[in-house]
Amino acid sequence: MVEFVEIEQFVQEQTGRKRPLAASLRLEEDLDITGDDYFELVDDFSHRFDVNTEHFLWYFHCKEEPLGSNLGAWFFPTPDQQVERISITLGHLHHFAQAKRWDVSYPEHNISLKRHDIKLNNALYIGLPFLLISLLWLLS
Repeated sequence: MVEFVEIEQFVQEQTGRKRPLAASLRLEEDLDITGDDYFELVDDFSHRFDVNTEHFLWYFHCKEEPLGSNLGAWFFPTPDQQVERISITLGHLHHFAQAKRWDVSYPEHNISLKRHDIKLNNALYIGLPFLLISLLWLLS
């Protein structure tokens, strides 16, 4: 049986925090774990405590990487912007570790599977340098 202190130690290792952590602390809102860091924490958690996370839906629990790295999100909503956030606490992690599964009942939802934000990013990142090189060539 997994004890809460094991969850506390795991999160302390993941975050570098030394002070005692309460079961009520929320991963994203209180501990500032978001984006890739959140996904890595859940992945490490599933391996360390042998928890089945196949039904984990990241977009309900955390934001994507900061907006500055996804310019397309200024024009098209990302998956996390299309659902209501469900906070996960250390107490939840303790429960999941004991149950050996990600035990969240997600509400019915309908998110766009087409990532127009990423398509726009790709067009900008590929097209803009090409445009600049062409412009420099024309001006030389």
